[in-house]
Amino acid sequence: MRTKYLLLILSLVLVSFSCSISYKIPIQYSKSYPLYSTCVRKDGLWGEWDKHYSIYQTKCQYNDKMMHIYIYFTYSHPSEYYMKITIDKTARSDNGFGLFSSYKGSIEITEKNLIDNWLNDKGTYSGTILCDEDMDKAIQQNGVVGTLNVLYGNNLGRGFTFWQDKGY
Repeated sequence: MRTKYLLLILSLVLVSFSCSISYKIPIQYSKSYPLYSTCVRKDGLWGEWDKHYSIYQTKCQYNDKMMHIYIYFTYSHPSEYYMKITIDKTARSDNGFGLFSSYKGSIEITEKNLIDNWLNDKGTYSGTILCDEDMDKAIQQNGVVGTLNVLYGNNLGRGFTFWQDKGY
């Protein structure tokens, strides 16, 4: 009888320990950030920047390895996003793009996309994410401030500028 209790306690301890090891780093959320302007790169050429002011909001979900940036209509829920940008914070480099640092990441463009909807690029794409100095610092502090360009597909890209509020 005593052996059964001892085995039960030992198995509970082992299960508890194994759960704590496999538990992933918790995901946290940042405040909302207004999207200021966007730009589209098509056939390797950047177009004009379109100002959106506070029509769209941005919400970040992050841990110490990844950051997800959700862009959604101001009066919607973040789960109804138009675009989701994923940044691998561990894959940062200064790879010769001048003033920009780069990250590996992806962009998901949904069926509901209203931003630059004339470009038929719905789907999920892996790519390179270029960030200016302000955005690079903001990513390390789990915020979005400055300019971020996502290069993907065959000479496609999207650029985003966020309000210059450094209050992460």
